[in-house]
Amino acid sequence: MELQKKTHHCQVVLFLLYGVFCYTGFMNNTFERKSPEVEAMERDHDFEQLINSYEQDKSEAGQYIEYNLPYPKELFLKYLTEKKDFLLHGSGEDFDTLEPQQANDAHKESGNKKAVYAVTDTVFPIFYAIKDRGKINGSVTSGRTEKDGTVTYEFGMPKSAIEQNPYKDGVIYILNKSDFTPEYDDGEPSNEWTSAHPVKPWAKLKVTPEDFQYMDKVITLE
Repeated sequence: MELQKKTHHCQVVLFLLYGVFCYTGFMNNTFERKSPEVEAMERDHDFEQLINSYEQDKSEAGQYIEYNLPYPKELFLKYLTEKKDFLLHGSGEDFDTLEPQQANDAHKESGNKKAVYAVTDTVFPIFYAIKDRGKINGSVTSGRTEKDGTVTYEFGMPKSAIEQNPYKDGVIYILNKSDFTPEYDDGEPSNEWTSAHPVKPWAKLKVTPEDFQYMDKVITLE
């Protein structure tokens, strides 16, 4: 009889300990979980700290930002274009100053100017920055559609290029919007801005193929 009482007592104690363990775990998860709004505020704070650090450390404009944050670089670029009035330009080459180049895109009114082109979009610059032009012989396409608030991207490369893994590290040029003029197509604002004059970047950011989140969206062009 005494043994049964002890056994029952042990079972009750174990049950209570299990309950406390579960409750503690639940409370920890409840209080540690942050809302999307709080996470966004903390992320923006970190971005602002990085910008301030760059401003304090740089000896002149156009230096590289030492990016050491855990967030995708695309989110940092989005912060710069949406909240800091910067534009972006992607290239596989490292320049101190961007010189006007003759464009050749007959599909757009703004597509045939001799100018420095820049955009507010954060995806296209990364794509064009990581392209390894030496492995590409043929046309490269890129497009963006927006419907009901959802943005879809499409990219295309020749089969011969895709077979060679035509990507390498590149550079995103972060440019002052005040140096550019907005472009229009069919009377509507486009995503492009141009400058007919050489442009000194505010800063540069290194990117790699791993920073391009749409690699699986690149289709083969026959």
